[in-house]
Amino acid sequence: MTFDGKPYTWSGRGLLSGMESTAKAISDRSIEVTGKRNPVLASKTTYNISADGRTLTMNSVSFDERGAALPGSVAVYEKQ
Repeated sequence: MTFDGKPYTWSGRGLLSGMESTAKAISDRSIEVTGKRNPVLASKTTYNISADGRTLTMNSVSFDERGAALPGSVAVYEKQ
């Protein structure tokens, strides 16, 4: 993934056509990945790494074809 804020088209078997992703660094410990399809916003996910580097928190929201947000999710990964 390139964190330059430019859209990159998905390609490959089994992937939805018309999908693209944009990734950008928000801070030194956070990135945001936005997914679009034809070019409607489809998803937005933010990844945050804790100050001690032991926890990764992923906040994800999907959007319907009209752009309305669907219920989101949070996943927390802790280094053992």
